[in-house]
Amino acid sequence: MSIARTPARVIGSIFLFSSATGFIPQNEHRIRTFDKRTRIVPPYDEWKRQQVTRASAVVAEDEEAPSEAGNAEETEASVSKISIIREGATQIGHPNRLTTIFPNDFIVHRDRGIGQFVGVEVDDGREVIKLEFGKNEPVWVGPEDRSRLSKLKSADASNPPRLTPLTPRGQKLWDDRLRKVRENAEETAQDILSLYAARNDVVRDPCPKDDARLEGFERTFAFEATPDQQRCFDDVTKDMVYSRTPMDRLVCGDVGFGKTEVALRAIYRAVLAGRQVALLAPTTVLAAQHHRTLLKRMPDVSVCFLRGGTSQSKQGKALRETIANGTAQVVVGTHALLSKTLTFHKLQLLVVDEEQRFGVAQKERLKAMATGVDVLTLTATPIPRTLQMSLSGIRDLSTLRTAPPGRKEVETHVVKFDPALVEAAIKREMARGGQVFFVVPRIAEIDRSVAVLEELIPEARVLVAHGRLNDVEQRVIAFSEGEADVLVATTVIESGLDLPNANTIIITNPHMFGLAALYQLRGRVGRSPVPAFAYFMYPPDTAMTVDALRRLQAIKELSRLGSGFELANRDLEIRGAGAIIGKQQTGRGRA
Repeated sequence: MSIARTPARVIGSIFLFSSATGFIPQNEHRIRTFDKRTRIVPPYDEWKRQQVTRASAVVAEDEEAPSEAGNAEETEASVSKISIIREGATQIGHPNRLTTIFPNDFIVHRDRGIGQFVGVEVDDGREVIKLEFGKNEPVWVGPEDRSRLSKLKSADASNPPRLTPLTPRGQKLWDDRLRKVRENAEETAQDILSLYAARNDVVRDPCPKDDARLEGFERTFAFEATPDQQRCFDDVTKDMVYSRTPMDRLVCGDVGFGKTEVALRAIYRAVLAGRQVALLAPTTVLAAQHHRTLLKRMPDVSVCFLRGGTSQSKQGKALRETIANGTAQVVVGTHALLSKTLTFHKLQLLVVDEEQRFGVAQKERLKAMATGVDVLTLTATPIPRTLQMSLSGIRDLSTLRTAPPGRKEVETHVVKFDPALVEAAIKREMARGGQVFFVVPRIAEIDRSVAVLEELIPEARVLVAHGRLNDVEQRVIAFSEGEADVLVATTVIESGLDLPNANTIIITNPHMFGLAALYQLRGRVGRSPVPAFAYFMYPPDTAMTVDALRRLQAIKELSRLGSGFELANRDLEIRGAGAIIGKQQTGRGRA
């Protein structure tokens, strides 16, 4: 990382904000097409071949529900258009960091200030961008100056910015603002350099190179590794075996793309080196699943499961003693692992699953735990600050973009809540011997939802799971073993559950969930070759915030396999990057 790059990133929070969401062309300065029915971009190589100078995008829902097979009745959903046709797009920014803008989007001209994109016009045979600044003052920007423009906010921003007047006073205010940003950028750069210097001062002995036991463990993986998985394996091996600096790597991969196997190999390597490992998960259900997986894959390793609320029990004290004296080689748990009263014997590897589910206070505790410790973070949709740190080079990043063989896209529908569609979707899944997730945002809504389902499909076996139940793990296990047809649950099922027989999910009031939560919930289905369906059902006549509407647009548009990283970029655009140095995990940088 160079000093020059860091200020550019921080300044970007003001006038290069969308740089993280651009695409990287090679020797290609012309504007490329954006003419899909959704805002999903074409493959990179296809973009390179196209030579067009206009762009448009249509973001719209399906006009009717899919036909139902078997004994289920065909049902048409009452669907409203939650998005609009947006035409006349163009691209701005540095040729290596192009960003798409639409008419009425707010942009920043590096020399003139904040303006609004009006459209593309032709002047003397070349395309120029028309902008409007304060008091409707127009400015035309030629192709040679597009790199001086960057996107600030979309046209539908809930708090539109004030346009900069093209007056001497307006220009002075803009110059003062830039000066403050540069000063803040330099200060932040020094903080980041200090952080790197402190990190590089800490050394630890590398792990031994591969041996027969590790190779034997790798052969127990029941699938052929994808190219991206193999790349991640190599990255982690390089960090743990060939570097004396503690690992700090983020593995970003779509749900079901093999992040867990990356973690398992790192864990086994650390155990063979005589090191203690902690695996932190956000929910008891996910932690219990990891515990079962470790016991199955590593029968020769001492694995324990530390639950919350057991510190004072006889069993809990005995378990903590085994962690303190090193008898427990791998410790799996939730927030109980972050307790200040918990003592590790020789913690050398910390694996954090679903990092986006932890708050700032927990992450501050993680930093204290991770001094001199290898850290491997797994996520499908990193929070904006984590993504920005990885894109900036502050954290090492490995991505899993290749779907395992046989995986299919989840057919996604964003529709108004329709009892007839709920009935048809559940009956279709039951007719093919599958199971259904029915997700609500609040525990208070569960009883009402169960009553509706029992009235619609009386023959369905319904099970309930939420975080306040002491036996929630057993309920999820019972569902996985086929003891129920429908699981009515909260976001307790959001992270990591692998139930191949459940291939339909219905999410009610989706506008009340965050974008990462919506994506994770959809990832609970589609983990087998069977076609999977996800229904995001919002109440009729519901007033939504602009950001909620944009989240529903994003979840509809980014439905293809491997789109988790793109969705995280969209989340970065919607919520902002937060404070790289500090506790703010989302939001815009300020001058």
